[in-house]
Amino acid sequence: MLKNNYETVIHNAPDPEIFFSDNNGQKISSEKIKLIATSWSDNPGKGFDIYHYLDENLDFGRYEMTFIGRADRQFKNIKMINPVPSRKVAEYLRNHDIFIFASKLEACSNSLLEALRCDLPAVVRNTSSNPEILGKGGEVFTNEGDIKAKID
Repeated sequence: MLKNNYETVIHNAPDPEIFFSDNNGQKISSEKIKLIATSWSDNPGKGFDIYHYLDENLDFGRYEMTFIGRADRQFKNIKMINPVPSRKVAEYLRNHDIFIFASKLEACSNSLLEALRCDLPAVVRNTSSNPEILGKGGEVFTNEGDIKAKID
């Protein structure tokens, strides 16, 4: 479809009173790099293939990972936190270093926007609107074969 002067993209907007940065782009002081992902749905399309791959293959001597929300099954190494209100999600985001977003099909994901608003670089799956939303805010991965390199 050709672009015309009568169209524009308007992204969802996280509440700036809840989702904001307070670390000035600095890594959270910790021995390990702190990864985080969120999903309110346990639908397989939300990227659980990638999250379970990371649970089995991530170097947990170098990284720690937190997942907030509902998952399709338990993780062995990733810390699981049940769904929490938005203000608490924002606190968790601000206390991590990298947001992992593995959803297969999204139309302007609120969780990705919230993480970016909290100044987290993100590693996102190269599908639907994810690369457009991410812009220069992180890295894009294609599958299990390249996500660890993108996180590095």
